[in-house]
Amino acid sequence: MKSIQFKPLGDQAIIVSFGNELSKQTNQRVQDFRHLLLRQSWSFIVDVVATFTNVTVFYDPSKRTYQEVRSELKRLLEVEENYDTKKTIHNIYLPVFYNGMDLKRVSEKTGLSKDEIIQLHTNQAFPIYMVGFLPGFPYVGGFSKQLSIPRLDKPRNQVPKGSVGIINSQSGIYPVSSPGGWNIIGTTPVELIRLDRKYPFYYQAGDYITFYPIDEEAYESIRQNKLFEPKIEVIQDGD
Repeated sequence: MKSIQFKPLGDQAIIVSFGNELSKQTNQRVQDFRHLLLRQSWSFIVDVVATFTNVTVFYDPSKRTYQEVRSELKRLLEVEENYDTKKTIHNIYLPVFYNGMDLKRVSEKTGLSKDEIIQLHTNQAFPIYMVGFLPGFPYVGGFSKQLSIPRLDKPRNQVPKGSVGIINSQSGIYPVSSPGGWNIIGTTPVELIRLDRKYPFYYQAGDYITFYPIDEEAYESIRQNKLFEPKIEVIQDGD
């Protein structure tokens, strides 16, 4: 509990901070606590939002005061180890055509060849730390420090839908066209937002993504196939 801090966010939310270290271990604590909160039948909870190292709990101030919510959260954290926080975790396989507009720049800045960049970006399943910025935009971590490269000095006014970028040993995917400052190394042909589904995204924070390379022909084939679904495997069953 010593490393956990509570901070008010306005008069209707409280931030539970698990530290400043961006790591898989810290983010796992965040995801476990979020999952545990969602299992509580607390009528005063309005929403729960997880980020890299924090969980923000939005509450109804007409039902609980800040101090009361803080006490409830502290109590839950104190007995957290006694709870079964096992949850279903998926690994989503996403194809990428590595034709990105910044691929040459990334190669020059990191000293890696194109093939080495692709290998480091596709060599394992990587955890999704959070989903945000844009609806369905995954922040994927755990990449080699060899791929660490800062954000663009000047963000682009428009980054195409499906663009796969990297900054600071993280990767992200633009589900829609948007301004942005990530270094674009490739493009996925998969439609990441499915508005006809109850849950429109293939993934959530706590899941994993495995990127795999495809050529231009495969990219066009998948892009034109509106029925294409990426492979999804269950790597931990929460039932």
